[in-house]
Amino acid sequence: TRSLSAAITAAVGEAPPLRAGAPHEERAAVRRETCRRVEQLISDRRYARNVETFGQKFDDELLALLAELRKQAHREWNLAHLLARLDFNHFWRQKQATAPAAAPSAVGE
Repeated sequence: TRSLSAAITAAVGEAPPLRAGAPHEERAAVRRETCRRVEQLISDRRYARNVETFGQKFDDELLALLAELRKQAHREWNLAHLLARLDFNHFWRQKQATAPAAAPSAVGE
């Protein structure tokens, strides 16, 4: 992500400077070209796929943590409280219910 940020900063910095009072069409053309370069950088580095992969890994790890907390919650009241705070709206419980059965994070309650 840092290398992508650096590359985007460089691409934006390479945009030609606009002269004072430049017409709207000229400013728009520079913006379009800069956007095209940034989009190219993002697609070249498979940024979206990486973000999706990291998101899925995060979800899997969090579901595994919550499943383990549920198993241990009957022993420690503070774990039950922590579990309630982490999943206050039952979003993760619903996500866990729809997770594939083969996933290690889909451990039952």
